[in-house]
Amino acid sequence: MARFAGKLTNKGIAKGATGAYLAIMLVSFGLLWMGAHSVVMLAIGVVLMDMACQALHVTNQSLIYSIRPEMQSRLATVYMTSFILSGAVGTALAALMYGQYGWMGVCMVGGGAACIGLMGWLHERYLTSNKVR
Repeated sequence: MARFAGKLTNKGIAKGATGAYLAIMLVSFGLLWMGAHSVVMLAIGVVLMDMACQALHVTNQSLIYSIRPEMQSRLATVYMTSFILSGAVGTALAALMYGQYGWMGVCMVGGGAACIGLMGWLHERYLTSNKVR
């Protein structure tokens, strides 16, 4: 999936593809939720989530590095630090939610993160791009 996302990024459609990857991520958590009672849904959800994560990682890096190419090393440090910290926060939230709500709580955390990402993408793509600067 990373190779596919890289090819789309090289074609200049990383911003548009990001929305599709976030939507796939959101769907994957719905399937993971159903995976509590179906191994097939669990497997499909895991595969889709992994594909979306890889694709988002590739496009995020490409978009962030294009901001200031001369600062690519510093941007990589900030991006990867944010990436790891976000993962740690998500893991902690998922653990708390698992204790309270079980597997459904974990899926709510992941699906909620994907939903927030998708809403941010929609806002940036459709609302802020129409403003006169």
